[in-house]
This record gives sequence, C-alpha cells and structure tokens, in this order.
Amino acid sequence: IRVEDDGDGCADLVDMVRLGKHTGHETTLLGRFGIGAKNAMLWLGGLDSVVCITSTRGGMTKTLRLVWRDYGNRWIIRREWMTESPAQDGARGTVILIRPCVRSIPDGAALAERIRDLGYLYSPAIKRGVQIIIRVKRRGVAPFVLQAWELPPLSEVVDMSIKVGSRGAHIHVGIVATGAPNQRPGITFTHGFRV
Repeated sequence: IRVEDDGDGCADLVDMVRLGKHTGHETTLLGRFGIGAKNAMLWLGGLDSVVCITSTRGGMTKTLRLVWRDYGNRWIIRREWMTESPAQDGARGTVILIRPCVRSIPDGAALAERIRDLGYLYSPAIKRGVQIIIRVKRRGVAPFVLQAWELPPLSEVVDMSIKVGSRGAHIHVGIVATGAPNQRPGITFTHGFRV
C-alpha cells in the first residue's frame, strides 16, 4: 500500500510511528490522539510489515524505514533506520509505503462501496479543494477520484452556530425532504478534513 501527498511534508517522521504521540497541524486539524496513522499502518501490514516513510520539508528529504516487530521490541528508533539528504528539485510531500499488505483489496461492487465510503469520510477535504485519487494496480481498473458526499435536500431546517466555552460548532439539521433519497441516515459530524 502506498499513500502519497504533495503537501508541506512532515517535521518529525518518528511522530508518525510513536504510539500516542500527538502532533497538531494548523491547516488540517489532523493528529488529535496519536493513534490513527499507526493503527492504519499496523492493520494494513501487520507486525512483520516494513513501513517506509519519506517526507520532504524545508529543502531536506528524510526517510524512516522500520519493521514494526523490531520497533515494538524496545520502542526505540535506531539511528540506522533514519536517513536525511538535501531534497531533489521540485520534491515535496510525504510517501508512506507498507510492505507487505496483509489486507485484501476488494473487487467490483465491494470496491465501489469502499470508494464511496472514503468519499464520505473525506467530504470536508474534497469540498475544500483537496483531490484524493485511489489507484488499484489491477488490469483494467482505472484510478478513482473520490467524490464528496452531498447532504440530501432537507425540510424544516435549523441552521445555527453555537459556542461552548472557547469552542465553536455549526449545526445544520433538518428532515430529509419527502421523496428524496437518504443514502446515509443518522448524524454526520465533521471535524477538520474528515467526517
């Protein structure tokens, strides 16, 4: 599994693998609890997988390469797992490579459903202009560009902003209009770039 972005890069690659380490991000609000990326990497690859993270930031490219089981034996990052060099011209962003992937990638209708789910989860980011492309390396499978989920037409709408202490929230609720399809019943809560 390869996850790649063309963003500003990561200041500290170790934070991406250190359990419980929270690193805030000004622009995305990611990194709330310090478990998301680690959980995803371990779930996808398992304890015997190799994770290789390469990130370019401030003119330098850093790489961290580790086997989860080796790291988990003492929870210490060894010096030889890290490299750093001047960035190549035009290099930017972060690449996370997980080998092997022990999870199977679904096919057909199941794959289409997962793509819709990802479009739903990342709707706030997509609506802000972020483009997310899923490439499945199978013959005849074209890349998928995630589409944002759209709220169904509502009647009896309440739209308001509230403040609790120093935190604010916007509330938009209503009843799905008669005859309108409701693909995702229930409550949708968005925070930052995710639902």
